[in-house]
Amino acid sequence: MRKEDAVAALRADLKAGRLRPSYLFYGEEEYLKRHYVREIVKLFESKFGPPEVVMFGEGFGKDAFADAVETMPLGAAGRVIVLQDVEIGLLPKADAAAVTELFKELPAEVVVILCYDDAYLAGGIDQRKKRESRLKELSKLCCAVEFPIQSRASLLGWAGRRLAAAKVTADDEALDYLLSLCDNKMTELAGELDKL
Repeated sequence: MRKEDAVAALRADLKAGRLRPSYLFYGEEEYLKRHYVREIVKLFESKFGPPEVVMFGEGFGKDAFADAVETMPLGAAGRVIVLQDVEIGLLPKADAAAVTELFKELPAEVVVILCYDDAYLAGGIDQRKKRESRLKELSKLCCAVEFPIQSRASLLGWAGRRLAAAKVTADDEALDYLLSLCDNKMTELAGELDKL
């Protein structure tokens, strides 16, 4: 599936109120990854009630993850579990297998989102190939979406809509200048637009 098609499919799913048990978000556009994590939490809340959001990162372990998946929180409708830059494939073999099995049998009240930052696929060729291979394996378990850098035209349109919603006006020349300052990345552009 093309990158744009995966993002469009995710958007269509969320618009139709469909939640997947697990997602894999990666790519260069950090803003969109964070945005869609928030959208998944909002959709979960609208369907089931407020979830408990649990974050895992450095120090991730099989037992804590199993506990988060299998034990429901008091006072929450379920859990949205975000694994930030967690390398499941680098866990001890038995732990990696156990985590993989948990992904295959997630309870209905749990959504897991794996997020990898824009530097994940950077580095040398060998390192990149190994990480691409691990992403390919994870994509068999999750709804995988790569968030590439957006086109200049789509960024201009997005920035224009965002400013219009805030009742701020800027001409195309000013927006073009902002894009050049932000290296055409939504994350940096969002910060500059917020300043306006």
